[in-house]
Amino acid sequence: MEEHIRHLQIVFNVLRGNELCVKREKCTFAQPKVQFLGHTISQGQIQMDSNKVEAIRDWEVPTKVPELRSFLGLANYYRRFILGYSDIAAPLMDLWKKNRAWEWNSSCQGAFNNLKAAIIKEPVLALPDFTKLFEVQTDASNFAIGGVLMQEGDPIAFESRKLNEAERRYTVHEKEMTAIVHCLRTWRHHLLGAHFIVKTDNVATSYFQSQKKLSPKQARWQDFLSEFDYSLEYKPGKANVVADALSRKVVLAALLSTTSSGVLDTIKEGMEHDPVAEQLLDLARKGKTQKFWEEDGLLYTTGRRVYVPRWKNLRRLLIKEGHDTTWAGHPGQKRTMALLEAAYYWPRMRDDIEVYVRTYLVCHQDKVEHKAPGGLLEPQPTAEKPWDSVTMDFITCLPNSEGCGTIMVVVDLFSKYATFSAATSNCKAKEAARLFLKDVVKLWGVPRHIISD
Repeated sequence: MEEHIRHLQIVFNVLRGNELCVKREKCTFAQPKVQFLGHTISQGQIQMDSNKVEAIRDWEVPTKVPELRSFLGLANYYRRFILGYSDIAAPLMDLWKKNRAWEWNSSCQGAFNNLKAAIIKEPVLALPDFTKLFEVQTDASNFAIGGVLMQEGDPIAFESRKLNEAERRYTVHEKEMTAIVHCLRTWRHHLLGAHFIVKTDNVATSYFQSQKKLSPKQARWQDFLSEFDYSLEYKPGKANVVADALSRKVVLAALLSTTSSGVLDTIKEGMEHDPVAEQLLDLARKGKTQKFWEEDGLLYTTGRRVYVPRWKNLRRLLIKEGHDTTWAGHPGQKRTMALLEAAYYWPRMRDDIEVYVRTYLVCHQDKVEHKAPGGLLEPQPTAEKPWDSVTMDFITCLPNSEGCGTIMVVVDLFSKYATFSAATSNCKAKEAARLFLKDVVKLWGVPRHIISD
């Protein structure tokens, strides 16, 4: 109260000094909470305006783009309160894209309901206290980045977004750095000028600080980070649960994107037909296991992965989604396992994936033959756009310099732009692949054709 009185004295002195008046009827003093710009602010806390929450609760299902735009406009205003907002709203945002035909399906209805439910819960965030230490927790997965701003364990704001196609080709270190830069840029007004801690499950910034040469993109990141006074702390993914969930939640959505919107309902149904799943559910409900827990009829395990019961061809369907689809790109056993185990779990999962990938006919048909090609010579493919087709060769027998005596040359057939990569005198396939990924794929993507002798 004493602080409030001091603040009032300051305000009245300013008003008096400028010969300004206020209406007493429109003034309220010593209030336990106030409404401000759609928020209710009370002692050290901030939450959504109950009137706005009521409006969202009663919002009818949109029937056209303008109605959807209005709903998302209001929901987006409160995205800082919602854990994984970008992931929840993804089907609705896709429907909003230009030249996209309006098709309100079960996926859109589910996203609409989930977004309303997340807002109706009226989550409470702490107000930032600039006398206390800020803590930024970040994480990145193959498909998204996420972070949370905290003070003394209390969340102040959540942030997450999907990675675009170019960002998905980043290295692990670059994805982690993208998460850090994005979160610091979002909360710059809180963090600039104060010391704070960045907690991540990857030593991204220290990795770039140790590099002798940085790409222009990496140099811009370093220049941006130099504005801040922060300490970096390593926090394993198991401990960094909030940011980890923000970034990895989108993996589940990606895996379900082309199977069916009711796959979780299918998993629930399958739980009733799998004796092992029923037994685990019973143990979880009685609190006799620490490895599993139940939520909404689903069984979860470490890393918030969904237990998939042995029922019909459900497990095989998920493996097919994580291996055969366009977004997955027909990866090998290890990468398929990494994609699936981020969201799912079942016993002997690795063995099932190994059998599926090893016996997948298309992959075997597309494997490179380690012998001279047969048939007549054919003309080189015509490049349709930059970095669609490239040629690659090596300049050898050069004077040795800093351990390098060979230059790998890659030329884009469309623009004739050439890249030159220093390599060792006895450059092997593994080194050539690493240079190609670092100096070509990372900058311009994977070409459709690579021509080399």
